[in-house]
Amino acid sequence: MSSGHPDESTVTDYRTLRVWEAIAEYAGTRGAALSVGTVTAACADRAAMSGAWVTRGPLSAGPAFASDPVAERVADLQFLLGEGPAVDALRDGSPVVAADLDAVSSRRAWPVFAPAGLTTGARSVLAVPMLAGTSRIGLFGLFSFEPTEPAAEQLAEVVTFAEVAVGLILNRIRHVPRDVDRWLSDGRAVHRAEVHQATGIVAAQLGIGVTESLARLRAHAYAQGKPLIEIARQVVTQRLRLSTDTPKRFIPRP
Repeated sequence: MSSGHPDESTVTDYRTLRVWEAIAEYAGTRGAALSVGTVTAACADRAAMSGAWVTRGPLSAGPAFASDPVAERVADLQFLLGEGPAVDALRDGSPVVAADLDAVSSRRAWPVFAPAGLTTGARSVLAVPMLAGTSRIGLFGLFSFEPTEPAAEQLAEVVTFAEVAVGLILNRIRHVPRDVDRWLSDGRAVHRAEVHQATGIVAAQLGIGVTESLARLRAHAYAQGKPLIEIARQVVTQRLRLSTDTPKRFIPRP
């Protein structure tokens, strides 16, 4: 008998689809091409972080992409000082989170980088090694101007974004939705008729604006571990009615 809980493969599939939807939405609404920079920037947007960077090869190679000067400086400081979440992530082969560079734990872990990083305005840093088998081909990094502790699923999504970036670098993209080209060309993930219609329905039901309505749809999709389009269809077919208790943001907070 089924336990009623999705197995790990199902959760992973939904996570991968959500990540591709986020990339497609970001690229489609900005007219951007599918690239490592687009994937990284879409990840920062999805995770509500302030900026991002990608380093190919060892840290000494410098960032191949940086969303802004602060991201570039945060990346460079870790190379120059030889310490920081990015250094640890590449060394250990696993994600490293500095939820608050001003915290005692961060200053103990990175006594030189933590205060230097704070001078850039960054308060938190998240670093994910980019892996190809057992090889560490680069670093996927995010920073925020606010202290940020990612929830487990949020961190798992960032790792999936990093995997997509690796696929782009190595030209080995896997698990791509069949209609991703159309998503990327016309922002289909956000402009599908069902999503527009559901956004209007929720806005009318709750007496809120369409921006907040879409945010609530995303929040519910995230909480349920389902694609946005599936939640939209449930609303349109009256199988789902959101309430004022639905979270306003799709990023979970600890």
